[in-house]
Amino acid sequence: MVEARFSCWFCLRYECTLRCPECNLAPYCSDYCLLRDLHRHKQLECIHFGEKTMCALCRKVLFSPTVDCQQCYSVTYCSADCCEAHGSAHSSQCLTLRQAILMNAKKRTKWSKEKLPSVPGYIGHTPALDYLQLRHNEGIEARELNVLLVSFSDVRSVVKTVVDLPNDFAGRVNFYLHENRAHSMARNVLFFYLAVTNPWPQYMTQIWYSTQLSEKCCRYLNTALCTLTASGGYEKMLKATRGLIRLQHEQWLGCCDVWLAWLQLAYKDSGNATSVTRLRHRRLGAWSLSPSVHQRLCSMPLGYQQSWSVWYEDGLLLPVRSVERGAVCKPNPTMFCFNPCSKCSKRAGGNVDSYPELGSSRVALQLAEIVDEKEDLVFGVPSNDNVFAAWDYVQVKAASGNCVSGDLLEMYSQYINTTIYSFCKTLSRGITSFHCLDGPVNGIASKLEDNVKMDRVCIIDAEESLNTMTALAGLRWTLNTSNCHAVLVTHHESWYDANELDRCGNMPVREPALLLSLRDVEARPFVLDQLETRKSEAVCRHWSCSDDYLDAWPLVYRHLQTEVYEFCSGLDEKTALSRTLNVEEFVRQLGFHLKFFFREHHSIVPFRFQTNIRRVSLQKANFVSLEWKPIPVLSSAQ
Repeated sequence: MVEARFSCWFCLRYECTLRCPECNLAPYCSDYCLLRDLHRHKQLECIHFGEKTMCALCRKVLFSPTVDCQQCYSVTYCSADCCEAHGSAHSSQCLTLRQAILMNAKKRTKWSKEKLPSVPGYIGHTPALDYLQLRHNEGIEARELNVLLVSFSDVRSVVKTVVDLPNDFAGRVNFYLHENRAHSMARNVLFFYLAVTNPWPQYMTQIWYSTQLSEKCCRYLNTALCTLTASGGYEKMLKATRGLIRLQHEQWLGCCDVWLAWLQLAYKDSGNATSVTRLRHRRLGAWSLSPSVHQRLCSMPLGYQQSWSVWYEDGLLLPVRSVERGAVCKPNPTMFCFNPCSKCSKRAGGNVDSYPELGSSRVALQLAEIVDEKEDLVFGVPSNDNVFAAWDYVQVKAASGNCVSGDLLEMYSQYINTTIYSFCKTLSRGITSFHCLDGPVNGIASKLEDNVKMDRVCIIDAEESLNTMTALAGLRWTLNTSNCHAVLVTHHESWYDANELDRCGNMPVREPALLLSLRDVEARPFVLDQLETRKSEAVCRHWSCSDDYLDAWPLVYRHLQTEVYEFCSGLDEKTALSRTLNVEEFVRQLGFHLKFFFREHHSIVPFRFQTNIRRVSLQKANFVSLEWKPIPVLSSAQ
């Protein structure tokens, strides 16, 4: 399926023949859609796309910026005269910006040193993406491609990438999967093993996303776990998978610890003090108490509310009226991980001190809902992660023929079943392989065999404390610079301090975004079914959907500036700050070209998803993706 990035920006159809005449970037399928897309593109995106910007003094629209503020690079002028005339008025803003960068960098440095525990996040909070997009990049010619996924806590994007390989693709794709948390590694290796040796899409879907399983599904799972943990399990796994899945010896031992723990859970007495059932009910209770869940439930289309809330009530990815619900009787042990707050969590990679790059204050706060230091296990799904965000609602709906029954669980379960079936079928062709890696990010290059070079490097669900600039410096030499389509992709959640939160939460700032949100939804009745607007004034203020209509780029750029300053922390403050302000130049020194979304199209992922038309997904609007192209190193002969 073609990514929404290549579809009409208004109706999401895939046949696009027109572009916005002002920015020449936004694609449309017809004049009707081009003229109707007034509320989002014309008033928010178009003013940033292309080389267009605006003089900070005279407000003249410029297609070729001429003068930037040399202190903060946050404003542009049409001439040196405007720059000089605006100097006194801008000086306060300029100083405030630099002070904010310093303060944010100090907070980030403190957070990264705390090494607070986190759960793996088995489901994820961004939609699955095809990281190759072959038809739009390399093409279908036979060749060998290498993809490195860093901190891949969930395999959804691997599945999506494999499923979207063209049927006539005759090459080979090697996935290098980096993950330090043994729980995530064990879960993903188990999924690959089942997909190759005994594919059963319906059972695999339930093991992946449901908190409870049927008796038959449990037997299917336990058989695989017993086989993997038996004597000589690694050699048997290699033989059974034809060598498609490879791990290091230490990784295999860590996975075995997790699999054995899951087997013990599968046979645990429900009356035990640390029973899986009690832990599951505690997790479901945390979901039901989450304010974000209630806010999104009120703001989504009325027809979806019942089925959407059912998943949070029982955690089953089965149609609401499915007879299979009556057969569900056992908790799913693969949904659990060792408690990172517990002393016993040192086994199987649970010792957070072993991985100083991991740790998240925000996730630690979420853990407070469910974690008791005396518990050995916790549920591996934070309250903001859900199956509706892990797979793009727009594509799920399109796959169902846009014939919406009102049962989201039915739509998603059928879509994921079909996707897993296609994934297993593609694996049987023998054109993929999976190599597991661990350790610090800046040491990945040394673990690659025979100087293998990557055509894609994707940092997916990495912790907040992983500095982007550190990752760029460590992964630069893993990229295949001879491939003009090679790219490194990072996902970001806009990070800002309390002062920025106050500014963004200010009603005068949000009011225009709220109005744009409502008008845009009303203009797209074919996208949102059974829209309820009666409570919009009371509820929409809490929507991340209204964030969709705020200009996110200044915060993203501030976030990058903060990371540059943190990366340069070994230098004196003045020198570090001077390098921080011009992110483009600093990144160029690291050997990368940052693709600004308002200057050129991304080749792999969208800058950010339109969340207002994906309101069922509990997806945040402040998640953005950036693409970094490696700059080829010229030889001395050149």
